[in-house]
Amino acid sequence: MPDSIEWELRASNGTVIKVTDVVISREVVDVPDVDRPGWVYREVVGPIRVSALVSGTEALVPSKK
Repeated sequence: MPDSIEWELRASNGTVIKVTDVVISREVVDVPDVDRPGWVYREVVGPIRVSALVSGTEALVPSKK
C-alpha cells in the first residue's frame, strides 16, 4: 500500500494541477438498532469536509512572433 497518492489534473492546453495530502473529515455516530437490542450501526452526520494540498503549473504556450 503506498504512503500517499498524488492526483494530477491535466487540461488540453497543457496545464497541470497536482492534488496531494487529501483528508476527508466526517462525524460518525453510533445509532442503536431498534430491531436488535444491544446492536448499533454507524451513521455519518453533518457535512463531510475534504481538504487537499493543491499546486499548479502554468501551461507552456509558444509565443507568437
